[in-house]
Amino acid sequence: MGALAGAPKHTLVRRVGEFGGLEIRWKVYDAIAAEESELSERLLRETIPARVYEVMRERGWIEPPDLTILNITLKLDGTSTKELIPVETESFGGYQVPRGFRERFVKSLEPQILHWRGRSLVFAEETEDSRPSPARKKRGPRANMERHRVIARVVSPFGATWPKHLPEIAELLCQEPTATILTTWEKRIPAVRSWSRAEQEIPEMMLCAIKYSLKMAAKL
Repeated sequence: MGALAGAPKHTLVRRVGEFGGLEIRWKVYDAIAAEESELSERLLRETIPARVYEVMRERGWIEPPDLTILNITLKLDGTSTKELIPVETESFGGYQVPRGFRERFVKSLEPQILHWRGRSLVFAEETEDSRPSPARKKRGPRANMERHRVIARVVSPFGATWPKHLPEIAELLCQEPTATILTTWEKRIPAVRSWSRAEQEIPEMMLCAIKYSLKMAAKL
């Protein structure tokens, strides 16, 4: 939590008003995920969301949910009685919350979960592809690096605004035999077997894959 530890509470409370509570949730999620070396599905969907909620409660960025409901009983004589009834709770981020709250909170983090899952899958596959192959030895650059080069060449004409042109980029990449898609995409259900399909079904993962290729191509 190094990215959050030094921030004064009053500054971040002001940022809540500036960006809205949902935006803060995403920023806290990003800060925590960035410090993890490996991102498992359990970490993405359980551990990090719980930590996000814990941090937001500790810093006063989110109001504690009500753990009671007001029950009003009307009597025949026209009077009424009011009673606070405890709701069923569950533990989340070290706090008791109404049952179902955790699921809704995690759902609000779905864009960041998808983003970091995509980054994790890209990194894992690129790491696997970059391992030396005894059969290849030193026969020249690995095909994987050529793939990065081709992707960078296709994206280059779109400049800094290339993320806004994914449909056009996907169409061009489909015409490049070397610019293969990640094998993990083909294993998805339903399978994603082309860049055009990736742009439609998993645009966040496509963004991450292209960003990684641009980073690798810049090292050449």
